[in-house]
Amino acid sequence: MKFIWIATSLIIMGCASNPNNRTQVDMDGPIPSETPEWVYAPDEACKDDIEICAAGEGETLEQADLRARKALAAVFETQINSKLDIYKTSFSDDEVSELQESVEMQVGETVDALLKSTTIEKRFGKNNLYFSLAILKKEHASEMLRAEIDSIDNELTHLYSQKRKSSIKRMIELLEKRAHIADKLLVVKGSLSKAPISFTQIQNIKFASSGFNKVFLNFEKDVPKTVAKQFQELMTSSGYMIRPDRAVDYVVDVKYESKETYLNVKGFKKFVFTIQFEGKNNVGEKVGSFTVTQVQTGRSERDAFLKARPKLQADIKKKLNLLNLK
Repeated sequence: MKFIWIATSLIIMGCASNPNNRTQVDMDGPIPSETPEWVYAPDEACKDDIEICAAGEGETLEQADLRARKALAAVFETQINSKLDIYKTSFSDDEVSELQESVEMQVGETVDALLKSTTIEKRFGKNNLYFSLAILKKEHASEMLRAEIDSIDNELTHLYSQKRKSSIKRMIELLEKRAHIADKLLVVKGSLSKAPISFTQIQNIKFASSGFNKVFLNFEKDVPKTVAKQFQELMTSSGYMIRPDRAVDYVVDVKYESKETYLNVKGFKKFVFTIQFEGKNNVGEKVGSFTVTQVQTGRSERDAFLKARPKLQADIKKKLNLLNLK
């Protein structure tokens, strides 16, 4: 699953190559029947301090280009072990799996953008086979990865300064993402900076005895039971104590709406599902809110909701910190 996104992006890049990215094919090498050295040892064609190189072969130029880029992408495969497993005592296996999947997707998007700057520097053809040499400039790759890490560090520092339990999952996700991006930066730069916040510091927020952890969840009657149950589990796993009365630090109001919209397809219906969350303190003042929305089609409203529910739940987890609960 980790590199489905790579294959997809590489196919796109292979089919839509920039004309400036295509050099003339050397059909027999500089000397007849002599194969260039880079075909077998692409690193020899690289300037070690400024480039990363990879070669690929295929029955067509496009296939050779694609495989060269794919070989270059393999250089950035994650070598580190996920640290999310240590949270299985706090989060369920499903929650850890969802976090890992989210991180993989985000990191994939980063590397996808990085590989778009790859160039095909050389090509060679012989005996109905084609060979391509893909090159990525280390300086450019380093700048992109460094910018991504700086963005993560800024968000991490900001969220940690607020010491909110509702931000714990987002911070863990960011720190895991940072570790994977840093692993890729190590390939091109050879050195790493330390994260401003540690897993232990984030986890300690959950167990800090600072109060402000009692919450009453006010679900309107139309809120699906599965959504209510999932949200209650999410709050509990984040360190909040759910109470049946309003003698609490916070009240979270949850509203749900399902609206059918026009769809000119026989046998199917289209619905817009919206769930609103609003957090208030114990004197009724609004402290934060967020909304999640999904559009889905199905043979019935229930069918459409079942299809939309996984994405709705994922968005709720991602936006929980926007309630601004301590």
